[in-house]
Amino acid sequence: MKIRAMDRRKLAIALAFGVVTALAGCGSKEEPAATTTAVAPPVAAPEAAPAAPAAAPTPIAAADVANATWTPEALEELLAPIALYPDPVLSQVLIAATNPQEVLDAGNWLIANEGLTGRALDDGAAKAGFTPPIRALVQFPQTIDMMCMELGWTTELGQAFVADQAGVLDAVQRLRRQAMDVGNLKSSAAMKVETQVQEGREVVVLKPPKPEVVYVPTYDPQAVYAPAPAAPAAAPVATTTTTTTTEKTGHSTGAMVTTGLLAFGAGILVNELFDDDDNPRQRTLR
Repeated sequence: MKIRAMDRRKLAIALAFGVVTALAGCGSKEEPAATTTAVAPPVAAPEAAPAAPAAAPTPIAAADVANATWTPEALEELLAPIALYPDPVLSQVLIAATNPQEVLDAGNWLIANEGLTGRALDDGAAKAGFTPPIRALVQFPQTIDMMCMELGWTTELGQAFVADQAGVLDAVQRLRRQAMDVGNLKSSAAMKVETQVQEGREVVVLKPPKPEVVYVPTYDPQAVYAPAPAAPAAAPVATTTTTTTTEKTGHSTGAMVTTGLLAFGAGILVNELFDDDDNPRQRTLR
């Protein structure tokens, strides 16, 4: 699958107002007859047609987004950068993308509050009025930063999710299968890969090995879904490298976990942030 580069895009709606000018036609004036002094009246000019009204701007309605369509290939291209995120994070990204302005606001807010971590970060985001999906994602600042830097992609992702949620989730499953088939998606210390039967169909589920620590991978979409080139006969067998350090307290744990073409940064501790039974965000993150 070929992945196109995602550039930042700005939507500009230009409306051209045309002025319709009707020109009055002129009749001919007949010469007076030689044998009479009467002068023929001039031919009356036709009335000018009224100017056509200027076209009114067409608003971009929510219904237009709901009626938009994406091909399966376009959805795969759109979802490729995040399809291998663990399910708790992926679900928040998809929902947050439906409000790109809030994503941008969260990015700016994180810059102004970069000293906050853990519970203090969540409390600050709540006081700032951010919705639950954004409150969850501010715990993963690199993800928010990526969504802000690629705001055009974020906007299109949200539109696709609103217009065709089933198609978006199907594209995620196809991409996960593709990465599994070429050996680039497998269980590790950072993410558990399972196949489950849900509603009569087999799906690939990605979740944290430990519910209290969530890792988000980084990867090259062009490489992770493509078959690896044949290795030379004498090449050593590739192995998984894991380097971890566990902190008893703090916001994150682990230094790096690499599995195939996926690299995981520090895991985010969520057990102390979402430990209330009545907190609905606990269920979405775990």
